[in-house]
Amino acid sequence: EDQVVERVERMDDVAGLVPAAAGVEIVLEGNEPEGAELAQAVLQQVLDGEAATPIVHETIGGDRSRVTEYGAAVGAMLGVLLGALVGAFVMVDEKEKQSIKALAVSPLPLRDYTVARALFALAISLVNVMAASAILLGPAVSYSQLLLGFIFASGIAIVIGYSVGGFADNQLAAMAIVKVLMFVYLSIPVITIWIPQRWHFFFYVLPNYWMWKIFENVYVGQLGPVGFWGACALTLVESVVVIAFLIPFMKRRLALR
Repeated sequence: EDQVVERVERMDDVAGLVPAAAGVEIVLEGNEPEGAELAQAVLQQVLDGEAATPIVHETIGGDRSRVTEYGAAVGAMLGVLLGALVGAFVMVDEKEKQSIKALAVSPLPLRDYTVARALFALAISLVNVMAASAILLGPAVSYSQLLLGFIFASGIAIVIGYSVGGFADNQLAAMAIVKVLMFVYLSIPVITIWIPQRWHFFFYVLPNYWMWKIFENVYVGQLGPVGFWGACALTLVESVVVIAFLIPFMKRRLALR
């Protein structure tokens, strides 16, 4: 008790509590009555388990940033593009070296030629997509869902290969096509992040829009009007339609059956 009184009487005085017959006694320095009343009120609230003052919590920050998740989606799109371009430039190289003419007189059909180039391009694309996801998100992404989405989007790689390898006869022409293709393939889907959802129907005819929605659903969450599986189905259907449209052109350009 003496130590409590000594502490209270220092220059930076504080209220003290000492045992008393009725419970506890408040020890104060000075003769201000309001100090005694305030200390008694605080003590009563502590004993009753009540808060001494109301506390209001207000969150002024917004939702957490999705930069990493959208960065992974862009990385996945680029991964597919780079793999497809490898296959496309192989086709262009075969044109420049005239080796495609040797294939034209062989019994090799366009289907087998496409499968051979597509498997090589898709293997590279898959490695790129998985690597980008592992670097940016680590274990925070469902790789089984990512693999399924990649399989449904693989037709886009064939469309890119046909678009570049079919139209370009040399490396310079291929680079010019790639510059245009980059905007259509990647820039248009990415800008839909800032476009209100009600205007997205303008992009529904683009298979790469639905491909973007696949990766957006994988990395960010269930977004868009159709979800993950709807985006997969629409990507597959639209890419098959584009491939079917390009096949006659490719047969004429490559002179394959």
